[in-house]
Amino acid sequence: MALSKIDVANMVTGATPVANGGTGLTSGTSGQFLKFTGSTTLAGAGAGKILQIQTQHNTSNVTQNNSSSLADIFSDTITLSSSSNYIMAIAFINYQQFGNNSGSTPEFELRITDGSNNIKANQQLLDYLKNDSSYNQHGTSLFAYWTPNSTSEQTVKVRANQGNNGRMTIYGSSNGDTDRCSKLTLFELAA
Repeated sequence: MALSKIDVANMVTGATPVANGGTGLTSGTSGQFLKFTGSTTLAGAGAGKILQIQTQHNTSNVTQNNSSSLADIFSDTITLSSSSNYIMAIAFINYQQFGNNSGSTPEFELRITDGSNNIKANQQLLDYLKNDSSYNQHGTSLFAYWTPNSTSEQTVKVRANQGNNGRMTIYGSSNGDTDRCSKLTLFELAA
């Protein structure tokens, strides 16, 4: 039997029932994240509302070779309007891994950290390359969400290390061409 659309508004009197799996939420506005409290109501007016957004582009390629120590790739700062608000950070990383005549498993780790280098998100990137002159280019994203409990300026960093074999390059741009360069976007979210 073919399914057809049902015009619930013209067939139901009183309150429209919640469909299977629905929450019944009708509040919230465009540009807001809904923060649930275990019921079907929002936790406070404006909860999760985006208060500011900013993006920082990586201004130059950063290359690390075998066993390089953890290094800052690029960073940005944000000042929250309330100590109870949250930072949401999304890093969009474009990179190349290369065997570099040193092994067949180039590996590196990416991190989002705060200004004190506390890890907020991390990701390992490992690729098997059949010979030392092989390389690949990819993109990845990291996401972090936390409250610093402060209205002081907060530094958010993208950090990386080349942990095993090969070489990695994280792309940047010094000429204003931001198509391939890596980016860090910071949001302030209302509590």
